[in-house]
Amino acid sequence: MAWFHLPLYRSFNYVSRRLSTRAKLSPLADAFNYHSLETKDEHLNKTTGLFGHPVLTSPHSFQSLVESTIGECHVLCDEATSQTRVRKIVQILDDLSDTLCRVADLSDCIRMLHPDEAYRYSALKACQSIGQLVEELNTNSKLYNASVRANSSSQVDKLIPDTHMDNVDKRVLDLFVADFELSGVQLQDPCRHEQFVRAASFALNYGAKFIEGCHSTVAFPSKYTTKSYSNSIELVHPLSDHPDPSIRLSTYHAYYAPVEGQEKCLEQLLSARHEMAQAAGFENYAKRATLYSLAETPENVDEFLQHVCKKLRPISTKVARKHLLPIIKNSYGKTKMHNLQTNCNTNLIWPSDLPYVVGVKRQALCSHVIFPRKTYRY
Repeated sequence: MAWFHLPLYRSFNYVSRRLSTRAKLSPLADAFNYHSLETKDEHLNKTTGLFGHPVLTSPHSFQSLVESTIGECHVLCDEATSQTRVRKIVQILDDLSDTLCRVADLSDCIRMLHPDEAYRYSALKACQSIGQLVEELNTNSKLYNASVRANSSSQVDKLIPDTHMDNVDKRVLDLFVADFELSGVQLQDPCRHEQFVRAASFALNYGAKFIEGCHSTVAFPSKYTTKSYSNSIELVHPLSDHPDPSIRLSTYHAYYAPVEGQEKCLEQLLSARHEMAQAAGFENYAKRATLYSLAETPENVDEFLQHVCKKLRPISTKVARKHLLPIIKNSYGKTKMHNLQTNCNTNLIWPSDLPYVVGVKRQALCSHVIFPRKTYRY
């Protein structure tokens, strides 16, 4: 789902005329992108915070939300490390995780989707604050040691509440301990802990900056403009579903053109992640990322991808030639390619064309399923 305002289709009549040749979004996407005009009056005057949260009524309110979350986490940490606690530690860790995720997920959603820049910026700062708090908790030796004691097979080391853990509790606690150890807390080295938290903070910031650059709008150059679109526009994505291949290609080139500073930002992100991994006792970030995954090792990931490519290449080639190339030739044949700087080979599927041809083919297949042809006997 994308939020955009492009003056490309001047009227609904144009859209209706082109439905037969334009790849459409799914009904689910349409339901999100177009709201009903029948809105009850009582909802218009009702003021609520974001997602119904009473605190989030302004951009500055994110700071209050973060501060209250930090306070809640400190209370839960004190409870988890207390020798007189009455709850199982797995319950406390679950509450701690839930407290963090509620704010992190909400802030990340607002950071990506809210139309107001002030809200997006405040949500970004909230994400960074919560992210740093997570890594500080992951390198909290007292919290880790309490979790390890509760996870011990020896009943002597456990507090009374932890002796009543069932198999599900034990499995969840195993996952928490494993997550702790991804941060190198078991190394019991304060210098490494500090290095890890610092590198994680840098990685979070560079990652957010890189993603922001990936989703930034791009000015559509006037030299690509056709007679139908006299004014310049801002792209939030390539117009991959447009029936005109020249529009698809030109917007693809414009959107994916190099962005100043992006490569440097990516290098800084990778460097910060590498520093994170080494501070936590891993050779590199890939080994840290795959340790508790289904793949288990980076080598297994590479082997799997190579095997999938080998198996799928002949199948995908056959499907492309039989089902997709005819759509490409039909699309290019109907349009004068006056905007293209080179003569495109219609025996190839270009990156700018792939979403369009797949969408058209999917639409054709779905129409046959929804409206099957019937044979009548007289």
